[in-house]
Amino acid sequence: MKVSVAIPTWRRTAPLSRCLDALERQDRSPDQLVLVVRREDRETREMLTGRRLPFRLDLVAPPRPGLLAALNAGLDRVDGDLVAFTDDDTAPYPDWLQKIETRFEEDPNLGGLGGRDRMPAKDGVGWEEPRDVTVGRVLWFGRVVGNHNFGSGPMREVDVLKGANMAFRMSAIGDLRIDTALLGDGTQHHTEVELCLALKAAGWKIAFDPAILVDHYEEQRPGGNRLKAMSSEEQHDTIHNRAYEVLKHLPPHRRIPVFAYGVLVGSRDAPGLLLTAESLLRGAPPRTALRRLRVTIAAHRAALASRRAARQRARGSSSAR
Repeated sequence: MKVSVAIPTWRRTAPLSRCLDALERQDRSPDQLVLVVRREDRETREMLTGRRLPFRLDLVAPPRPGLLAALNAGLDRVDGDLVAFTDDDTAPYPDWLQKIETRFEEDPNLGGLGGRDRMPAKDGVGWEEPRDVTVGRVLWFGRVVGNHNFGSGPMREVDVLKGANMAFRMSAIGDLRIDTALLGDGTQHHTEVELCLALKAAGWKIAFDPAILVDHYEEQRPGGNRLKAMSSEEQHDTIHNRAYEVLKHLPPHRRIPVFAYGVLVGSRDAPGLLLTAESLLRGAPPRTALRRLRVTIAAHRAALASRRAARQRARGSSSAR
């Protein structure tokens, strides 16, 4: 099979150089490397001009800033049978691409495949240990469970993958691209969820294999990172994207419970009415608790509006044909 690697990057030359070093050490070399680099990112472009790689390099300039546009621009340029995505702050293991290719060859129904991104321990000593946890699932009430960095055990089917370590069969992707209705400034959250749920809805299998490994040295990124508290705007966009994706791709009998649970109960990062009441009883500042509740409700209302707009666009496209 012909295997392409796609990496969006933005002014992180040292991490990207480490990632390229790891790609040069692959047991199975990529047939194509697609680097999505903005035109104004002169530092990255200058670093690349002085580097000779043992595989084909295609530079792509996205049409606009943001992760979503970068991922779609990368998909537009890929010409392999498979595309493996990783972040510029990772270092894939030498057998990364070989294992990915083998898994896709073994199962023609496999549309997407991900692995573990091993991360440094929070105390700065060593690495996080793998654990037997739920990985990559959308629960019945709509919560998206990640845990890809902790996963252990055998290869198994999942609902969603993680962008730092995921691969897709291009015949499954086809003309599919990440929905531009997703909100966010810089980093649009849950782009991977959108892609994976769309493939599952089309009948493809999505799987997670913890033996497919990258080391993930998580760097600061545009729009914040996991170590930084989200602003109200980023919380709104993240909740909107998660709710919109499950409303769009889950079967009809699951949509009402998902939406109702999100507004009535919610989660710690997106509290609904019941969790807000609980936090008030525990002594949380009323202004903070009510602000977070307003963000949750507004984001779910926006997700409904986005879903209606998507249906109207689909009907318009069908009428035009």
